[in-house]
Amino acid sequence: VPVDEIFVGLEPVALAQHPADPNRVFVVDRLSDALVVVDLERGVVVATVQVGDEPQGLALAAGKVFVTTH
Repeated sequence: VPVDEIFVGLEPVALAQHPADPNRVFVVDRLSDALVVVDLERGVVVATVQVGDEPQGLALAAGKVFVTTH
């Protein structure tokens, strides 16, 4: 049973939690070609960044977010 929903795009394909902030997650949305940053505590999208054609995945390393595209 869902507790809450936060719209992050039409086709989210990957998700990663910020290692230092468990209330911050990054979601890759393939159809909008975007990386979406979500604040779980507030339940809102705090940023949307265009990343290139059809992003497929993401990784967090060295304080940065890396996104793979098609």
